[in-house]
Order: sequence, then C-alpha cells, then structure tokens
Amino acid sequence: MSPFHIFSKYFICYGLFFLLTYITKLNDGLKLIDEKGIVRNPGILVGLHIAGILWLGIVASNILNYSFFSIVFGSRSPEPAQWIVLLVLLIIAITTSHAHANSFRFKNTNDYSGNTLTYSFLRKYFIIRILFLIAYEAWFRGYLLADSIQHFGTIPAVLINVVLYAQLHIFSRKKELIASIPFGILLCGLSTWFDAAWPAIILHLTISLTYEITLVSKIKIINQEHTRGLLTGKTGL
Repeated sequence: MSPFHIFSKYFICYGLFFLLTYITKLNDGLKLIDEKGIVRNPGILVGLHIAGILWLGIVASNILNYSFFSIVFGSRSPEPAQWIVLLVLLIIAITTSHAHANSFRFKNTNDYSGNTLTYSFLRKYFIIRILFLIAYEAWFRGYLLADSIQHFGTIPAVLINVVLYAQLHIFSRKKELIASIPFGILLCGLSTWFDAAWPAIILHLTISLTYEITLVSKIKIINQEHTRGLLTGKTGL
C-alpha cells in the first residue's frame, strides 16, 4: 500500500476531528472548566469526545493496518528501567497537575453556580473522557507514529506527530499550546521506547484526570461558599 493511500486515511480522520474541535470552540464547549467557569455547552463537549472515539478509535482501528490491541500493548514486556522511568513520570504528573489546578484562577466566581456538575453528568463525562483519551493516544502515539516511522524515519515521524498534535491545541490557551510541544515529544519518546502506546495513554490520562478532578472539587467548593454567602448576605469571596 502506497504512503499516499495510507496517510490519506489519517488526513480524513484528523481533518474531520479538527473541524469538529473548531466548531466546539465556537460554541464554548471545548473545556469542562475554564477561566469563565463550567462549560457553557456540555452537550457539544461530550459530542466532541464521542466523535473522537469514533474517528480516532473505531474508524481508525478498522481502516488502518494495525489491530488496536497490538498498537496499544505492543509485543514485548517493559524492562525494569522503563517501569521506573514511567513511575517517576506519573508521580511528577500527579503532583504538577494537582498543583496547577489548585493555582488556577477563575474570572468571576459568581457566575459558576448551576447544575452542570452533577454526579450523573460527571460520571458519564469521565467515562467518555477516558475512552476518548485512549482512542486519541492510540491514534497519535500508536497508528500515526508507527506508520510515520516506517515510511519517514523516527525524527521526521516525531516532528509530524507533534505538529499535528500542537495544531489541535491552537484553540486552547497559549500556555497549553506551548506545553503541547514538549509533552507531545515526551509521549512520542515513551511510545517509541516501549514500542507501545499504553505508556502515553496512562500518562495522558493521569495528567488530565488529576487536573480536571481537582478543578471540579475546587469549583464545587467555590459554589458552596457562594451559596453560603447568598444565604448569609455575604456574596464576596
């Protein structure tokens, strides 16, 4: 199969997901929680994740030349040094993500009350979020990285991967866009070293879930304090 035929499939999957990400951004549904508070359009946020599971996960696993199991888990067991490095990275990820979320500042806490962050919604959101990140990393640090290495070599493959990965973050804050570059290189390095996508999946899940769960806890505390302030006549925080 020619490289053009192979990478045209990647272009279709990526192009559609990029377009949906742009539409989601226009409708204020890109993040669960940002500086303005809780997502204004939770339906479109969940829809974007489902689209990612479909296009980057289910469709990709059916039209590309790899099985999902082989691309995620690889064919060899990690060495002790690899386990140690991954464990250190996970500890750093949890610590920094938690600290970053705790230091996050909202623009107007009085706008954050509402019923979006119910237990029912959060349970569904995080299940879908986990499935999405698995499909997302399997696509980037699995299928795309493996095919790019095979056809172009390791360094060009990582460059292609990181450019496309960073491109999806142009709709995010500038700091997140910049951070996506070294983070993308790290994830590519891990997947290449382990010859599997699962380390990238675990690291990305750890960072994302730690950050978002911490933010959810923080905003619930703010809402409780705001409600208490309304009841006592003290609305300032």
